[in-house]
Amino acid sequence: RLDGTQNGQPLTLVMVGDKLYTKAGTGKYGLSSVSASVARLGLATVRPDLPTVVGLIGSSVRSLTYVGPDVINSLAAQHWRAPVDSSGFAPSATGTTTVELWLDSSDLLRQISYSLVSGGIASTTTSVTVTYGDFNSTVDIAEPDPSEAR
Repeated sequence: RLDGTQNGQPLTLVMVGDKLYTKAGTGKYGLSSVSASVARLGLATVRPDLPTVVGLIGSSVRSLTYVGPDVINSLAAQHWRAPVDSSGFAPSATGTTTVELWLDSSDLLRQISYSLVSGGIASTTTSVTVTYGDFNSTVDIAEPDPSEAR
């Protein structure tokens, strides 16, 4: 389960096997396949560890700037900023985006934020912020009730 924001609206993703439930805003969950979505969108999974993030955006980082200390979910974090090629996140995205990264003292990613512009004539901008927490905690993630899906 991933809870975050997209374009200022709540975003929830729940993955159960190959089922991907996606809810933006307060609507119902959309149901799709994880493997089909990844293949169609060309997206990479962002796990909350520095090596995965570096593998995803590392080759397209144009510079890395230390912004300073910050706090995410009441935990001390170091805030970094990196302009990267947007296509590292999604092949249909164009141009450069600035990725904001907040890492804790164990180099675990606590928050990532970026915006992507995609499309041609009718381009759209998608802003994403994902905050990670409760590492190594027991969680109970349930598949959404069918009445919550469309």
